[in-house]
Amino acid sequence: MSALRPLLAQAAPLLGGTLLCGLRLLPASLLSPFLGGPAVPPPVRLLLAFGLGGAAAAATGAAA
Repeated sequence: MSALRPLLAQAAPLLGGTLLCGLRLLPASLLSPFLGGPAVPPPVRLLLAFGLGGAAAAATGAAA
């Protein structure tokens, strides 16, 4: 558990921005046929939206 503390300390400032960017990208990932559309299971689409949100938040330096 003590090995995770430095990683969590680094990730904490990005979590708010990641959440907001993920919520912003969620409708696109749910409806876009390019990203799989209805053929992809909902948990995978959620992970895709929040993964892209995390990448966008890290790239732009977004903060909550």
